[in-house]
Amino acid sequence: MRKFFTQIPKAVELLKANPALPVRAHIEYSILAEVCLKHLYPKSEVTLNSPDSRTGNIEVTIFKSDGKKELVHSKKNGQGNITPDNVAEIMQRVIRFVE
Repeated sequence: MRKFFTQIPKAVELLKANPALPVRAHIEYSILAEVCLKHLYPKSEVTLNSPDSRTGNIEVTIFKSDGKKELVHSKKNGQGNITPDNVAEIMQRVIRFVE
């Protein structure tokens, strides 16, 4: 059975973000990334492909209101799985892009 991480890691809790910003994201197969993004940006709009598909194509794409987008994490591109050990780094990339 696959383990899904849904608890906010301490490193993510310590990050500073503007919770009022409307963030749009598309997340492929990572509940942990969704939970952390919604912790930082409660008003975020997230589309999430189910982890049950098991393709392994884990990606996080962030969209700005001006139409720009950025792929902030991609397992397909060699960045690996999203885990409690690296999700804060991924969220820092989101903050840098959005703010």
